[in-house]
Amino acid sequence: MLKIGLTGNIASGKSTVAEVWRKMGAEIIDVDELAHDLYRPRSVIWRKVFKAFGPDIVRNDKTINRAILAALVFSDRKKLKKLEKIMYPAIVKELKRQMAQAKGKIVVADMAILFEARAQKLFDKIVLVKVSKANQVKRLLKSRKLTKSQALSRIGAFKSQTGKITQSDHTIDGNLPLIRMQKQARELFRKIP
Repeated sequence: MLKIGLTGNIASGKSTVAEVWRKMGAEIIDVDELAHDLYRPRSVIWRKVFKAFGPDIVRNDKTINRAILAALVFSDRKKLKKLEKIMYPAIVKELKRQMAQAKGKIVVADMAILFEARAQKLFDKIVLVKVSKANQVKRLLKSRKLTKSQALSRIGAFKSQTGKITQSDHTIDGNLPLIRMQKQARELFRKIP
């Protein structure tokens, strides 16, 4: 089994690349979904997050209101670090478990926080989808309806792309028009194995 870490900062185009690769036969693990599952009510992670951030982040049905939690942590670096300290080890542990259960010949983890969580050693190859800050902001304003300052705050939560490029085996240009980016993803996928 070939394990590929697909990464890139927020709004880079990772999900587009992952979908192309899914259609080409890769088994995809969406690490955002995996993280959201860890927040299920009354789980160990839910309890840690509740204890760290209080009842204001919990809805009446006991689910964590991720929008409120995001607003809280992306406006305060210390709170973001506190959340990362809770989440990153749990995400890596669950990712290892899911990769061990994977059945595909090629397993791709769609993981924005790959470098931030120090998960590089889990993968045979790392592919970075790189994108300009201007395109990130434009996409976040459109897709997530964030303000410009909210978008910049979220972008700032990730490590610089520059360092990630040197630690990656391959890059895909997330600034390309959609059709060209999909073509680049298909071509790279054929070369990797």
